[in-house]
Amino acid sequence: MVRGDHAGDGDEQAHLQQLLEGALRAAMQPSADGTSRNDLVREMLAEVCAIARDRELYPEQVLVMLKGAWRRIADPAQLGRHAHVILDDVISSCIELYFAEASAGGSSRGPQQNHRPAGGSQ
Repeated sequence: MVRGDHAGDGDEQAHLQQLLEGALRAAMQPSADGTSRNDLVREMLAEVCAIARDRELYPEQVLVMLKGAWRRIADPAQLGRHAHVILDDVISSCIELYFAEASAGGSSRGPQQNHRPAGGSQ
């Protein structure tokens, strides 16, 4: 099977998009304490990353989906100069969670275990 073969599976794809959009919306919302939104964003991104690893999606594929969600829902003009900071923070968290959970969980599934083809070719 080629990694990401089933990246187009309808229900799971829609679920990933909902999670990504939810994480971005939460990140764009101001919060009084500053932590509750961050926790919610990280919780949603952790689920996205777990699903992505189970589906053997590369982290780059997740980031493409994340940036697509950003283009669909964000209004940089309304967010002002903080738009790039919000997106950068969400991207950084996503990358961190993708790899942190992979190494902490010790899972043998997903592309996180071996980014180079075994034997030097596919």
